[in-house]
Amino acid sequence: MGKGVKSGTIIGIMFAIVFVIALGSAIISRLNMNNYLEDGPPEEAAGTEGAALDGVPEAARGLAFARTFQAPPDGLTLIDAPIETADGLQSWDDFEGQWTVLNLWATWCAPCLWELPDFDALAGALEGHDIQVIALQTGAMGDTEVSLEAARAEFEKLGVTRLPIRVDGSEDRAAYMNALAYWRDGGKFAMPTTLLINPAGEIVGVTSGARIERTGDEPLDVKSTKPGDVKTHWAKEEAAEFLKAVAAEA
Repeated sequence: MGKGVKSGTIIGIMFAIVFVIALGSAIISRLNMNNYLEDGPPEEAAGTEGAALDGVPEAARGLAFARTFQAPPDGLTLIDAPIETADGLQSWDDFEGQWTVLNLWATWCAPCLWELPDFDALAGALEGHDIQVIALQTGAMGDTEVSLEAARAEFEKLGVTRLPIRVDGSEDRAAYMNALAYWRDGGKFAMPTTLLINPAGEIVGVTSGARIERTGDEPLDVKSTKPGDVKTHWAKEEAAEFLKAVAAEA
């Protein structure tokens, strides 16, 4: 009897350990997909970001904001998946011919929502230049919905008026997130992710995680922080200056 109880206790402890490990992994994974940075790129990435943006004009590479991006990892290319719009389905062939800033966002990703109003303002600042800003809703998860209606409702709440509504038109509504959302160590993906794409449809730069501008020393509560409470690096004049320089030599 004693041996049976002891054996059962050991098994119970083993199951508890496995559960804790699995839970910890899930939490870490979720944090990687809701990423933000407060003080620019981490030190370990500072020497590589902006240093190897092949295909980006030299004048643009020399600007400080170029350090926001890093060269894409080998094999990171655009996918042949549809994009749904109010006018029907589109493919990447419809966007080639000019530079593109592609932002991948999701309704469950708080830092994604922080960035959207700033991307909307950035789109306005870039009007008249040969570069476009595309915000693409992707990454269906749990009970969240990836659809024109869901994206439109979020845009209305955020006051986004310049960005056309575009969503992942793949069957599982997550193809773009699964293929392109990317984190710095190359082993994990994160949302938000933003890609810089040249007129030939090639990814030449990638960045993930919202970099924020705020005052105060208190840790940021991701769940309670609302869009408008913080400004992201896309609101900086340097962002528009860099992208205008990229497009100037298109």
